[in-house]
Amino acid sequence: MVLVALLGCSPLPGDSLDPVSFARGGGTEVPSVELPAVSQARAARAGPAASATTATLPAESSFPSRLATEAGARLWVGRYRDSRGEGDVTFSLVQGGSTVSGAWKLRTGGGGPVTGVAEGSRQRFSLRMENTALDCPGTFEGWVEIGTAALVGAYHGKDCDGWVTDGRLELHPRQ
Repeated sequence: MVLVALLGCSPLPGDSLDPVSFARGGGTEVPSVELPAVSQARAARAGPAASATTATLPAESSFPSRLATEAGARLWVGRYRDSRGEGDVTFSLVQGGSTVSGAWKLRTGGGGPVTGVAEGSRQRFSLRMENTALDCPGTFEGWVEIGTAALVGAYHGKDCDGWVTDGRLELHPRQ
């Protein structure tokens, strides 16, 4: 299926960022994910003595809601479409001044860190997504505009199966 070739040649464990799983109240385990914005937020709350340490999110089923509560992350669900196909995607993002960071995951597997830097306005960001699937890593770049009711963007990049072009993202905040 084209979806698997886009951003992951094998599924990542669990479905905790799967919007269908969220809808039915499910979710299994999510591997520990390092998010710089979360580390900074925890360090700021813990004081100067803790600022030199790095926080790691634990592998637990409450990862998305806990991330949103602790670090002001926002969960976005929606669709992607590109030269390889289309499918469901979920982003958990923290905006901090002129940056955005977090994680993304496809419903069928694939995902990893996402980062961005503001491009002139606080709504438009350059975008870098990494697929950390061991069998088929990849890097994708583009832009996103983040509003209160929608996240839209475009991307292109390359993974183990070659080039991905004409990528589009259309997501909305999870209620």
